Amino acid sequence: MKFWVILSIISMFMMGTFNFLLSRTQKLLPNEVIYKQIFMYNLLVVAGIVSFILLMFLYFKDSTKFNKFYSKDSKIKYSSFTIPAIIIVTYLSLNIISLTKGGGIATTIFGLSTFVTIMLNVFFMNYKVNFKIISGVLVIFALTAFVISESIKINKK
Repeated sequence: MKFWVILSIISMFMMGTFNFLLSRTQKLLPNEVIYKQIFMYNLLVVAGIVSFILLMFLYFKDSTKFNKFYSKDSKIKYSSFTIPAIIIVTYLSLNIISLTKGGGIATTIFGLSTFVTIMLNVFFMNYKVNFKIISGVLVIFALTAFVISESIKINKK
């Protein structure tokens, strides 16, 4: 098995656990949206501190590559991480509200982001797809709609 597949599987479990922990906050936080946002922004502050510590570790581990990354010759522009950072803050703010209002079934909808990623790669990165992939995506969309509908009926959310 390819190493990236193993990392992807680990990442899947981590994301599932993360979403479970966020949905669990529906029992901890008052129902108003502002409390959910305060919680998420606190989480992001802690994540920022951890990220800063990891960046400092990387700097001391290999300052040459670290400095090359931030040099004028680097192909990485600040917008390359600023725009995704803004998106992740927005995404996580919406995520916690969805999870606390809709419960774990909201992750079914989040899972469809995979197909958005595939399609953006097709249009912007020359990623190749065929009829089987497109058919699979359509089947999964249909099944997801069914699962969401059933969950709403059963849980009345």
